[in-house]
Amino acid sequence: MSKFDPNTLSYKIDRMIERIDELRGFQSYTLEQYLENENYTQIVVERLLELVIQAALDINRALLKQIAGIRVEQNSDTFIEAGKAGFIPIDLGKKLARSGGFRNILAHQYDEILPEIVFQNLQEALAQYPDYVEAIQVYLDLIEKENE
Repeated sequence: MSKFDPNTLSYKIDRMIERIDELRGFQSYTLEQYLENENYTQIVVERLLELVIQAALDINRALLKQIAGIRVEQNSDTFIEAGKAGFIPIDLGKKLARSGGFRNILAHQYDEILPEIVFQNLQEALAQYPDYVEAIQVYLDLIEKENE
């Protein structure tokens, strides 16, 4: 296994931060306001959530493979395993695990996408994903210091 370079994940983290910031523009919407604009607001929120969640899944898988030496198939399990491995707090991993399955609904539209569920996930993502980004950055900073 090659030596892990924490800088390789910096682009994904930076893009996550940008997309979370874009999602914050919808944070003050009421459910009624959100439901009013199906052709723009709902589509933009769905896509931004999908991209934020996918970036986290990619980061989890890279860390789990390159640091912990394990592969995880299920999206939701990557958050649980990231918590167990100490990349993020375990309780945060448990909270975020549900978003792994939600990403599949957004990306593949397995089920009808209910705007009320998306709106709920928006609020949860804005509460949880900044904590995820912070935890990953702290972990990567720790690795960088250890490698100096």
